[in-house]
Amino acid sequence: MKKKFILCLALMTIAISGIFAQNSGAKHWISGELSLLGGGLRYEYTVKPTLTIGANFYGNWLPVVSTFGMSFNVRYYFTNTSNIGKYFFIEGGLGWTFVCPTLIDNDFIGIWGLGTLTGVAIIPAMGAKIKIDKVKGFYVQPGLKIPVTIGAHWGAPKVFGVGVGVILYCGLGYYF
Repeated sequence: MKKKFILCLALMTIAISGIFAQNSGAKHWISGELSLLGGGLRYEYTVKPTLTIGANFYGNWLPVVSTFGMSFNVRYYFTNTSNIGKYFFIEGGLGWTFVCPTLIDNDFIGIWGLGTLTGVAIIPAMGAKIKIDKVKGFYVQPGLKIPVTIGAHWGAPKVFGVGVGVILYCGLGYYF
């Protein structure tokens, strides 16, 4: 099941990239992201000035906390007359995450503890995208995402739970 879901996410990323790359007026945003605990890669396509869709792969490799995941995201950019306001966004994502350890509510009974969890992730996020130059080129993207994972304990597939994480990151990318 997990392999099929990961394969489906990867194929959707390839399809989205190929379909939108054919549009000559498309705006593509590609970035690498760093956090205190790891990093990731992100691709976005601008559907309209206030809306983008994309894919995100991320992970961290510290011995204390390990997180690996992938997701598809939709971002809404706020617009107003100031140059700063038009770069702020809220994001919603859906994907797969493996987290070890994380805070888990075992079997949804309200008792929280530490454990390893793998499952579907709902990922709300917010941040800003700041262009470094006024012509197409580089940008910086600080943000905060809070993945909420619903799934099974690793090694105990009949025990379900909810895990919550917090990721503060900063991305550097190129747009064209």
